[in-house]
Amino acid sequence: MTAMRVLEKPYFIIIVLIALLPVNSYGDGQWITGVIVSGLEQRMDDEEAAFEIIAANKIHKCNDKGSQTFRFYSEYEQVQNRRFELALTAFLHKKPVSLYVNGCEKGTMLVERLIIRDTLERP
Repeated sequence: MTAMRVLEKPYFIIIVLIALLPVNSYGDGQWITGVIVSGLEQRMDDEEAAFEIIAANKIHKCNDKGSQTFRFYSEYEQVQNRRFELALTAFLHKKPVSLYVNGCEKGTMLVERLIIRDTLERP
């Protein structure tokens, strides 16, 4: 089959177009900048105090539908409280945050670090 005949097939063109579409996914160990916090949820957990932020402007692909939920864990309550206070401050003052993400858990992106910034630049 010649190259021209392959290009005439509509499924070939569709496959090429799908392959070229940008995917809005975040990998392990990378920064997501410019996150606007639209909500917070404190979660009860037996071992670790977890909380989640809901992003107004970022969607990750930790589940089939996409999600705007980012989860924080810490084995130390004081550390977790400081992170929650930072997220709450960003929410109340409408400041963008930068999140260092590392993996997925039950449809949410796991966050290791949180930075409040005046700009949307990379930390």
